[in-house]
Amino acid sequence: MHVHARIPRVNHKKESPALVKSMFSSVRRNLFAGAIAGAMLLATTLPAAAQAALTFNFTNNSGFVLNGLYVDASSSQTWGDSILSRPLEFDGDTVTVNFSGYGDTCVFDIAAQFSDGSYWYNTQFNLCSISQVALNPENIWTWS
Repeated sequence: MHVHARIPRVNHKKESPALVKSMFSSVRRNLFAGAIAGAMLLATTLPAAAQAALTFNFTNNSGFVLNGLYVDASSSQTWGDSILSRPLEFDGDTVTVNFSGYGDTCVFDIAAQFSDGSYWYNTQFNLCSISQVALNPENIWTWS
């Protein structure tokens, strides 16, 4: 953060102590005001930045091994890379999904890819307000 303070112009001749004290008081006041303004600006931008990083838990209750999990903005026409670092092999296997880079987007589609290459997907998850997503048998998705 850069704080700009207007510093009064000083003549090259020696000034009285009262004038020098007044000038430094003015500089201090401007720096303090700048610091307060910067802190207020930071406080108003933090919630938006915090919202940009999304987290939810995904649980595989499908009865099948999941080798891939894809999350992308609902407005996107393609899927990105799988976000799984390991297969979800058993019912109840849960992974915490953390991602960012979508600005203030909240609505996402999620696809689960099985070990045989087939996949199930669902759309329009509001991941700004959802913390848990589960995939159940017969392509039934639940969330809270």
